[in-house]
Amino acid sequence: MRVLEIFSSSIRSGAEEVALTLAKEMVRNSWEVHVAFPHTSHNLQLDKDLIAVGAVTHQLAIGEMPQGKYSTSKIVMRSLYAAWLIFRIKPALVVVHLPWQDHAMPAILACALLRQPAVLMFHLAPVPVNVFQKRRNLVKWAKTRRQVWLAVSDHNKKQVATTFGISDDGVLRIHNGANIHNRPSRIAGPTVGLRRELGVDKETQLVLSVGRLDMSKGLGDIVPSIPRLKTFHPNVKFIWAGEGPARHELEQLIQLHGAEDEVIFLGRRDDVPELLAECDIFLFPTHMEGLSLALLEAASTGIPVIAADSTSNPEVIQHMQNGLLFSTGNSDSLFTQLKYALDNKSEMLTLAERAKEDMA
Repeated sequence: MRVLEIFSSSIRSGAEEVALTLAKEMVRNSWEVHVAFPHTSHNLQLDKDLIAVGAVTHQLAIGEMPQGKYSTSKIVMRSLYAAWLIFRIKPALVVVHLPWQDHAMPAILACALLRQPAVLMFHLAPVPVNVFQKRRNLVKWAKTRRQVWLAVSDHNKKQVATTFGISDDGVLRIHNGANIHNRPSRIAGPTVGLRRELGVDKETQLVLSVGRLDMSKGLGDIVPSIPRLKTFHPNVKFIWAGEGPARHELEQLIQLHGAEDEVIFLGRRDDVPELLAECDIFLFPTHMEGLSLALLEAASTGIPVIAADSTSNPEVIQHMQNGLLFSTGNSDSLFTQLKYALDNKSEMLTLAERAKEDMA
């Protein structure tokens, strides 16, 4: 079976990771997989990773622009270019990954023009988007042309339906998943690998956050709570795995609060399962998510989880049932839950085991 995946974003984030994971699994099942996307300096490694798992990659210049900057001629040209690529590859199915519900218009129209069977996968839909009426009507028309709409969470499903003025029943929901097999087991007691790398002792509590360094990920909400937390738990280190455009801004914020010794930037890591197995708490302060792979992965490992109550996070973590939630963007609420977790380690491990069972 031949499948073509398309996405219009020029960065590497959650939607693109899903595309990579999907490509890997389809290749493993002996499918012929093609992936088309705008090739930029920000996703060169993604291109290499897709090729490494056995996919064939294609340049598709349909990068996103603000609605007001789109001209009819540009949409038509990009749609025709996408249609030409689809016609040339002749896939049995096209999967269009939408990091926002108003993205990938040329790919959607190209599939509709060819009556190409397609799945539109809506990854991030934190709120309804104000889409021009003409564009809304075009997308609704395209849906009648052998297209299935799929959201990765109940929250996303509602926002997509509201954006395009359709019934919730017109959008399927299939939650993202986490690979729970062949994971490093969490070792009872402190581990030495990461601690040796960081130069910290076995008494140090490691609070891990994983994600792109972008202010929408909420890492800046952690920083004001650090000086207060040091009063009660002076042996805590915050470990941030990821890279992104907000690194300099975050470094300045950390300096402003005198927390340089408490925050460690790891950069982009390919050993996140090992990090989860070695750290003590997973802290996920994001302001918006589709259904986060990082959160699912953490919950599936048995590490205690503290997350913001934003968008789809409560579909994974329920407060005091399998983890802790705090008010999104509220540093005081974050501090309260983090202090509770550090004060009640045994109870947090019980909640973590429940989350792990929920993911199985």
